[in-house]
Parts: sequence; structure tokens; C-alpha cells
Amino acid sequence: SSRLTVVSTESGNQAIRGEAPNGNAVVGYSERPGYAAVAGINPTANAEGNVGGVGVYGEANQGNMSIGVWGKTSNAIGVLGDGFFGVRGQGYYGVHGTSNDPQGSAFLGIGSKGALAAKFEGDVNVVGLVEKTASVSKIDHPLDPENKYLIHSSVESSEMKNVYDGEVTTDDSGIAEVALPDWFETLNRDFRYQLTVIDTRETDEFVLAKVTREIADNRFTIRTSQPNIKVCWQVTGVRQDPWAKKNPIQVEEEKKGRDRGKYLMPDLYGQSKEAGISYVPQTDQPAIESGSPLGVQ
Repeated sequence: SSRLTVVSTESGNQAIRGEAPNGNAVVGYSERPGYAAVAGINPTANAEGNVGGVGVYGEANQGNMSIGVWGKTSNAIGVLGDGFFGVRGQGYYGVHGTSNDPQGSAFLGIGSKGALAAKFEGDVNVVGLVEKTASVSKIDHPLDPENKYLIHSSVESSEMKNVYDGEVTTDDSGIAEVALPDWFETLNRDFRYQLTVIDTRETDEFVLAKVTREIADNRFTIRTSQPNIKVCWQVTGVRQDPWAKKNPIQVEEEKKGRDRGKYLMPDLYGQSKEAGISYVPQTDQPAIESGSPLGVQ
């Protein structure tokens, strides 16, 4: 066996430096499992709040598509990070994912044993459809914020439906006009109306309410059978903006390609987890032999 050890004790110097203007400056090759072709090890502990030792450092400054560290594999893991933060990114985009497969995804998060697949603390901006099995809001319980959550489900529809509501009181003639925002008819179509009379008078007489003029010029008119009556109204409309027209909801959709024959939630249908559309075989940390570079503590 052969071994080359180079030691540099001067601060800031390199023990080994490779330069190749037209090729790879340093190349490592190993065929033994558990060993790295190139291993970078830095056991230095860090002071609190400071950067600790860096095992591998890559830097590329030429051009906006330069790559500091590139991990590549044909059908496995290009880059594996293991730690409290397995992978951490910072910059204008902390993490950038791209997928060219029509059935692929730029990011895949899998939560097992009760863990979350993804967690965001802050605002999230999505340009495009959001597909989910269910949607809920979860907040600290207003009556017991230290010990409980309060959870509500979202209202859903087979259409891109918007919901608007309010209150209005009819005049001495039993008429009220409801004004809507100036963008209302531009955004919406196919209006539906709901009216509820609020009448707390001690009388057996029922008050009727109706829409006497449908939405036009961003307003509609209500009439009640008695004057000065409060009416709760609700109007729904279906989106007709350019994005909604170009991306209508397909209520029933055939599964395609690799999704066919598989399930979003296989356990609900008595199937094994391997039948899941998003199933990925569990990838454990590679086995590391004692004494190998990857096993150095």
C-alpha cells in the first residue's frame, strides 16, 4: 500500500492544492463501499454563534450558473446531508429545485412516524395550483392558547368559487341596494344569491325578502315585505380571470403513467405503503466500515 501525508501548520495555507486551467484539479477514485473518493474532515468545534469546522468547501465565481459543489448519480442520491439540518441553504433562494419530468416534482418531502413532510414559518407564495387531500387552519386556541389548538376545515367546491357576504337594512319602502367592489363582475360570473331576514320583533308575521335586481354595474337590489328590515346576504361567483380561464378545474381526472394503479393514501384502501404514488424506498445512511474516512469521528 502507498500513503502520502502532507502537513501544513501555517494558518490559512493549503496542505494540498491542485490547479488545472483546462481540467479537473483534484480527482479521487475509490471502489470500496463506505469509503469516499475524496473525504474532507474537520473535527473543529465551534464557539456558540460562530461557524464551526468545514469538511468540504466548494466555490465557483465565474458566471451566474457556476456550481460550488456538484453531486451527481444516475439513479440514487446526488447529495446526502445528515445532521440536525440535513441540508441548509442561504442566499436569494435558499433551495432551488427543478424537475423536467411531467410527473415529477422539484421537491419531495416525506414525513414518517408522525413527522411533517414540510414546515414553513412565514408567508408562502405559490404561483399555480395547490393540490391537497384536505385543507385546515390551525391556531392557538383563543380560550386556552397554552394547551390547545383550534382547527377549522376550509370550504371547498368543484368550481373556483368566491364567496361574499354582508348585511344591509332596507329603507322605508323596503328597498336596499348592495354595492360591490368595482372589480366584482370582471372577476366573477354565474352568481348565486342567499338572503336571510333578521327580524327580532315580537310578532307572528313573517317578513319576506327577495332579489329584485340581479347584479349589474357591480350592484344588486333587495326588497323586503316590511320596511326597515335587516337582511344578511351572501353571493357566490365563479372566477373568470385569465388564469382561471386557462386553468379550469378538472373535477374527475384519469391517473396517468406511473400513478396508474397506485394511491395517494394506500392505507385507506387496505393497500401497503409501497402502493403509494409518492412512495420512495427508505434510504438509510450508507453503511460505513470501521476505520473508513466516512467513519472518522
